[in-house]
Formats: sequence, structure tokens, C-alpha cells
Amino acid sequence: MSGTVVLILWIGFSIGVWVLYHKIFTVYYFSLSQGLMKEFFMSFIVGLVLTGLTLTFWWLVALILVGAGFLFSGKVDNPSGKKAVRVAFIVAAVVISIVGISYSAKKDSQGTSGARGWSTGECILCEAPEHREILDQMDS
Repeated sequence: MSGTVVLILWIGFSIGVWVLYHKIFTVYYFSLSQGLMKEFFMSFIVGLVLTGLTLTFWWLVALILVGAGFLFSGKVDNPSGKKAVRVAFIVAAVVISIVGISYSAKKDSQGTSGARGWSTGECILCEAPEHREILDQMDS
């Protein structure tokens, strides 16, 4: 999985959340530095959550992007502009799909059988005979 693409998604979602927040609410700052820092922090947290949801439900995001591309292309008057909007949304859906598939494959390959993804047989302390007997009893 490309960390650069994930970082771009995170920053993109963060900026989008911050812009959306200011489109919905009229904001008055009594302390500019404190207000902006709170907004930036919350935008980055929400952006992180949205990035995680995008990587987990990549197939749904790809379908939404393709559908949005066809909806937005209907609002463009220029025929070549319609194609450009569709292509841009399809490329975004393909990128999200590739990153999502990579994330899913990496998550599946790590396994979650024990602490930090280790199985009980790989534990160094488990090589002692008295520990091996306890583990064999637990397995059966």
C-alpha cells in the first residue's frame, strides 16, 4: 500500500471537512489562534476517520465516485468536458480501488491470532517444556 496515496487522501479529506464546516456554519473567532487550532485538529481527526472508512469500504466509495462522475458530467454543457469529468471520477475510483485492495490484502496477510499478530507457537517463552504442555492443553 502506498503511504503517499493514504497521506493525500487524509489531507484531502481534512481540507474538505474544513471547507464543508465553513460552508455550513458561520464562524466567529474570539481567539483566532485557539479557534483555528481546534478546527485544524478536528479536521485532521475527521479526515483520518474518513480515510480509514475509505480504505475499509473501498468498493462502496468506488461505486459512489463512478455514480457521482456521471451525475456531475450531466451538469456540464461542453461534450468534451463531460468526458473529462467522467474520466477524472473513474480514475479516482480506480486509484481508491487499488489502494483499498492493497490495504485489504495487507490486513488479511498479517493475521490476528495473538498479540502483535504472533501466534502462540512463535513466542520465545513458549519454547519451554512446561509452557508447551500448557499451550497444547489449551489447543485441544
